[in-house]
Amino acid sequence: MKLFTAITAATALCLSPLLSVTPAEAFISQRASCKNALKAQLKNLSSLKIPFGGIVEGNDVVRIDYSATNGFGARIDSQFYCEFDGKTLLRTVNN
Repeated sequence: MKLFTAITAATALCLSPLLSVTPAEAFISQRASCKNALKAQLKNLSSLKIPFGGIVEGNDVVRIDYSATNGFGARIDSQFYCEFDGKTLLRTVNN
């Protein structure tokens, strides 16, 4: 039993740097989750346009500035907010 515990502890110690998430990885994950949540609310996915610099990250909040067509075919400019707790999406707000 002591050998198993020692091997498990050594393995965890060696893999801990590989299992930790860097802030850059967390931002990329949050950005992708928020973009997927936005796409889920659109009726016409092909109309989505996000300008360069249109995705802004803050402290567990991602804002996407975008334009898309509404149900009547008119193009609208809007903002989509996603609030996170780490990597977990808590809520979204579409302005």
